[in-house]
Amino acid sequence: MTITDTPALSEGGANKLYFAAWRWHFYAGLYVIPI
Repeated sequence: MTITDTPALSEGGANKLYFAAWRWHFYAGLYVIPI
């Protein structure tokens, strides 16, 4: 059985980091908006 989720590990790592950055940016925005 093959894993189809990891064709390019470098691209997947960069994509994961990109979405992590956007997630933290979103949470920071929610934290700062009421102030």
